[in-house]
Amino acid sequence: MYDLTQAQIKDLAYFDGHVEEFLADNNLRFKHVIIADCKIAETFDGLDLAVNYARDNLQRGEYIISQVVNDDEIVNFV
Repeated sequence: MYDLTQAQIKDLAYFDGHVEEFLADNNLRFKHVIIADCKIAETFDGLDLAVNYARDNLQRGEYIISQVVNDDEIVNFV
């Protein structure tokens, strides 16, 4: 699927393990979150804002960006 770093694998596992908690938080629901070092580093209303922040402030391969949504709310672009 993707070639993830060990840090990204840990961050993804953290997100997956806490997504229900994040979904219950109205301040996080539908937000794009940057997970780094197994914690939420920043939250943004738009993906472009999250990507720009991560690019400018974080080391590549040391974070993930995900949107806090239910599985049935995920939009995939092909």
